[in-house]
Amino acid sequence: GVAIPVGPTTVVTGVSAGSTVITYTMPSGCYSTKAIVVKTTPVISALSIMTVGDTLTALSSVSGGTWSSSAAAVAGVVSTSGFITAMSAGSVTISFTASSTGCVGSWEIYVMNASESKPGITNATASMFSIYPNPTVGTLTINTEVDGRLLVQTIDGRTAGSYELTAGSNTIQLASDLAAGVYMCQFMGTDGSMQHVRMVLQR
Repeated sequence: GVAIPVGPTTVVTGVSAGSTVITYTMPSGCYSTKAIVVKTTPVISALSIMTVGDTLTALSSVSGGTWSSSAAAVAGVVSTSGFITAMSAGSVTISFTASSTGCVGSWEIYVMNASESKPGITNATASMFSIYPNPTVGTLTINTEVDGRLLVQTIDGRTAGSYELTAGSNTIQLASDLAAGVYMCQFMGTDGSMQHVRMVLQR
């Protein structure tokens, strides 16, 4: 189904895009119906931290729409492609408005100066880091020059896994109940370096 009633107050929760009819029936047999349309909210995939001068292309789970920036002076965005350029230090919200539904998805980015450090992050030269195979079916081999922690995050920012890595080759197994899709892998090295890799999980 695309929507379900929840609890005695008949709150309706969208489950997937589509349309359905909600029916409420009284003990007497009288009933009332309401047509419901559930629209898909775009889910944005991008890095959460950039340095002034960095560029990246944000991705949307919904095609066809317009990109925008809440503060173009911090991070400008090309409206047709999601190409972002970090211009100055600060926080900015990147949004995507789907043409078909008008629904809006957003992603917050923190832009820092090259000489700045955000709490828990230093600006050491990036160390070697690689993930393969990518796409993966659940088992990942990760090579890194330094010890550190790997966070696997969904594209809406939820942590789906956390792994302690040691310098050299590491093999990890992603959770078996992790759904197929695109994830952001963030590695934080003990030398203060940070790496981001986009990972595709296939089931």
